Amino acid sequence: MFVACQSGQTSADKADPSKTSSTTQSEGANNLIPVIYLDSLTVSAKVFEDAKDKSFVFEYFFGDSTVTLDGWITQKTKSDSIYYSPKPDVKLQPKGKTNVSIGANTYVGNQLLSKETVKKIVAKIKSDSLKRQANLLFIPARNPATTRIQYKVFIQFVNKNESDLDTNLDSDSDFSTNPSPPHGYN
Repeated sequence: MFVACQSGQTSADKADPSKTSSTTQSEGANNLIPVIYLDSLTVSAKVFEDAKDKSFVFEYFFGDSTVTLDGWITQKTKSDSIYYSPKPDVKLQPKGKTNVSIGANTYVGNQLLSKETVKKIVAKIKSDSLKRQANLLFIPARNPATTRIQYKVFIQFVNKNESDLDTNLDSDSDFSTNPSPPHGYN
């Protein structure tokens, strides 16, 4: 859950309540929510390969100059309750700003990468004929049907003879996060 507070009311904000319409109040409230452009994020695929039978839940982390995602591997107890480690298992790193923004009228919730999706990502990495290491590139997108933010997940292979990444990305990704809610845990 994301909660923001802002103080610093000015004398101009202290209008006579009897003369303030609901339209004015909602317009003023929208001006308090900043627009933040999201970054594409990257991480080594190794953590996903090591936990290929687990789901990941990502939470937004608002830093000084960028918004990233930190991820937790879902764990189940003997009674099938779900728990998480106290600290994130993976931290995605910013790769560059996109034109996707959050602000007023935007849902901002956790992002789920289901174990089925993780298994498919790992299988695609393992099927690489050159057996290269890989990074995952998370690119934010707004789902037009729900207006929720989700991330398209691309595999970026590391060329063995170079320190550079293979820049050939599919034009569309088969993989994406599921914004919470709704989702199901497995």
